[in-house]
Amino acid sequence: MISRPEHSNSGGLPRVGVIGANGQVGTEICLFLKSMGAVEPVAIARSAVGTALLRRLGVECRHGDFSSVEQGRCLLADCSAVVDLALPFGASPTETKRIISRRLDVLFGSLGEIQCYIYGSTMSIYKLDPSEPFYRWYGATKRYAEKRAATLASRSGRRVYNLRLGQVHGEMQSCSLKLLDGLHDGVVARVPDIPSFSVFVYSLAEAVANIMDGKEEPGTYTLTSTPEWSWEEVLRWFATMKGVSCDVVTVPVHSGEPVLQVWEALVCLARDSKARLVMHYKDLASAVLSSVSPSLEARLRLRYSVARARADIALMNDRSVWEPIHQALRVPGLRLRSLSDSRHSMAPHAARVRQLLESLVPKNHCG
Repeated sequence: MISRPEHSNSGGLPRVGVIGANGQVGTEICLFLKSMGAVEPVAIARSAVGTALLRRLGVECRHGDFSSVEQGRCLLADCSAVVDLALPFGASPTETKRIISRRLDVLFGSLGEIQCYIYGSTMSIYKLDPSEPFYRWYGATKRYAEKRAATLASRSGRRVYNLRLGQVHGEMQSCSLKLLDGLHDGVVARVPDIPSFSVFVYSLAEAVANIMDGKEEPGTYTLTSTPEWSWEEVLRWFATMKGVSCDVVTVPVHSGEPVLQVWEALVCLARDSKARLVMHYKDLASAVLSSVSPSLEARLRLRYSVARARADIALMNDRSVWEPIHQALRVPGLRLRSLSDSRHSMAPHAARVRQLLESLVPKNHCG
C-alpha cells in the first residue's frame, strides 16, 4: 500500500525524489536539500517508521515500493529527478542481481517525464587495498546496478549520473560519530598525509542541486570533496564541533609508487597469513616439540612469552596515539566540476541541519 500525503509546493521549487530516505545518507541529504533551498526533497521509503524524523522536520514523505510501475509512478509523481540510494539484497549474488535488475526495470518504467536519474554508488568498486578479498559482494552489486541503469537510460534517452561516494561524513553518519567519540583533549591522532577520500553529505546535496540545474554532464563520477580535504582538516573540523583540542601527526604516504606499494602490501599479507597459520597450530606444534625436545620447547615458549609481554607494554605506553584512518592510495575516477569548496561553504548549512536535529531533543528542566 502506498502512502502519499497531499503537499503543496508553494515555493515552486523543482522536486527530487530521494529513494532510500530512511537510511543515514538519505535522511541527511533530505535535510541539507531543504536547508539549501534550491530543490524540494521528497523522501521515499518502504514504511513510515523510517521517515518519522523527516516528517517531524517538515519534509514531505511518501511510502511504498517499486514492485509495480503503477506504484512507482505514484511515488514519483510531480518529481523532476530521482536520487536512488537503495540497494536491495538477496540470499546470493545471483539473486541480488535479479532483484536489482527487476527493480530498476520497474523504476525506469515509472519515471514518466523524469529525465534525470542519480544513483548513489560507492568507491568500494575500486580495489584500493590489496589485502582486501579479490571479490566483494557489495562493490560487485553496486557496479552491476550502475551498468544496468546506464543500459536502461540509453534505451530511454534519459540522463544517468552514477556517483561513487567516498567515505560519507555528516551530522548523522556513523563514521563521523566514531571520529567524534575518539576525539578528546590531549589525544594524538596519526593520519596519512594524502588527499582524503571523504565527502560530506552537504556536497552530495550540492551535487544533486547542480545536476538538476544542468551544471554537470551525465556519467560516472567519484564523489569526494572538491578540493579534497586532508585527513587533518577532517579531524580538526570534528574537533572544533566537539570543542576539544587534539594534536594531529601526518604520516607520509608513497602514493606515487603504486607498484612498490602493492608489493609491500602483498608481502605484509603473506606474513600475516603465515603468522595466523602458526597461531592456529601453535598448541599442536608445542605438543609435538615437547615430546622431541622438552628443553627446546621451553626456551621457545619463554621467548614467545617475552615477545608478547613487550608488545603489550608497548601498546599500553602508546594508548594516547590514535590512528582512526587508513588510506594508502588516492581514489581514482572523474570528479564533478561544479562543487564549491565545502571547507568554506558548508558551515552555515551544517549549522542549520544541526539546529533542526537538536530541535527534536527535549530539553531537560531541573528543579
